[in-house]
Amino acid sequence: MRKIILGLLLFAIAPTVAQVHTLKESIHFGLGKTSLNHNHKKKLDSIVVLLKTSKSYLGEIKGHTCSIGSVHINKVVSNLRALNVLNYLVDRGASKINFTYSGLGTSHPIGNNKTIQGRSQNRRTDIEVVLSLFEETVSFSEEGKENAASDTKNSGLSNKVSEASMAAASLVELGPDFVSGKMNKAGNKLIKSTNGINLNLDKNSLVSGSSEPIDLDFKDYTQNYDIIKKGLNTATGGCKNLSLIGSFSASFTQEYQELSINSLNPIIVSIPSEYFPNAKLYSNPRNWTLDTINKLSYNNEKKAYEVSVINNTNMIAVFNDVPDTIVFLKVKIKGLSPEFLKPYVIYDNCNISSCCSQTKKWLFFTSTSFLVPISTKSTSYKIRSNYTDFSSKNGDTYSVNYDIKNLDLSTLTKEIGANNEIIYTYTETIQVSNQKLDKSSLCDPNPSSN
Repeated sequence: MRKIILGLLLFAIAPTVAQVHTLKESIHFGLGKTSLNHNHKKKLDSIVVLLKTSKSYLGEIKGHTCSIGSVHINKVVSNLRALNVLNYLVDRGASKINFTYSGLGTSHPIGNNKTIQGRSQNRRTDIEVVLSLFEETVSFSEEGKENAASDTKNSGLSNKVSEASMAAASLVELGPDFVSGKMNKAGNKLIKSTNGINLNLDKNSLVSGSSEPIDLDFKDYTQNYDIIKKGLNTATGGCKNLSLIGSFSASFTQEYQELSINSLNPIIVSIPSEYFPNAKLYSNPRNWTLDTINKLSYNNEKKAYEVSVINNTNMIAVFNDVPDTIVFLKVKIKGLSPEFLKPYVIYDNCNISSCCSQTKKWLFFTSTSFLVPISTKSTSYKIRSNYTDFSSKNGDTYSVNYDIKNLDLSTLTKEIGANNEIIYTYTETIQVSNQKLDKSSLCDPNPSSN
């Protein structure tokens, strides 16, 4: 059976402690395809086996598409992808009333729609099920409503729970990089990701006239691994370098309606980091622009940046905006088409930046190299890249795990680029390997507990 990811979630209950598990799986489709193939069915069969061992469960199925095609067609295709998964599960014995499904079209991409790799990642159906493998009757304590924020031993909330099991606990522990979950509307909330980002919600932060539970869609990208896996861009204005300190997105919906934020009670997001004098707030990951609506400050006591969120945009990030004069290292990477490669460099106390591509055309062939931003503070760099071929039978994974140590720029050829940037040519060629990215070598400043 395919390995199923199960997250152990703790609840504040009385008089006993119940354990709930979350199962997450995704299946990917070809362009325009909605029918299930043999590999899809094998994954779904493994889910059905687990459901049949459960006392109770609730599931959500979400269909997605890439950006190719019209809005209407993508909505139809994504809906069919989700519906076909639901029908297959039900045909194999799952309870239809325990599942909801929806087609979200292009609204929730996880990959870059400008690349083949990114589009293949986005053509998918996500299945998430919360299930109990135990027979205890869960009864929530009313005492946790006001005291949970100060006493985390007695409170917690699952990643995904039914309305019948919602509690008014103030602490919501999520992470590391993607979580959907329900939470009670009443009371203040402290949402903690395992990567270190905290979201503080005042009871009046979200504008709503309903008492129904609120759905949270949360993404936290503070770790090198999560940034590389997502393929986040960290440059703007061509190859102007930005060093990513931390990025997040959090949307709140209630009864399928997105909630706005009360400007008088903004959501306060805390991102742990050392202080950088040039740190600035940006939004819009497709073309990062300065965020002039939400506010950024630094809390010396907490050693963290604090973002006052008023406008809940697609994604918000704190970048270290380095000076205009940038030094680059030009490297060549072989073993995979440059179209699929998105290298990153990790340097200066775990800062991470994406590398720009540089293409030159001659009469009969094209040459692509990558410009790696380097720092005057450091002589050692970690160059990393990750690519999964979802169109292959086994989902082949490729990676770059290359370290540069004791770099001596005086020995390298120097040139001036089109934007007056200084470029040094690295003499060795970096090779792509057919293996997973070495997560342990990424220099994450706040390692996940997972």
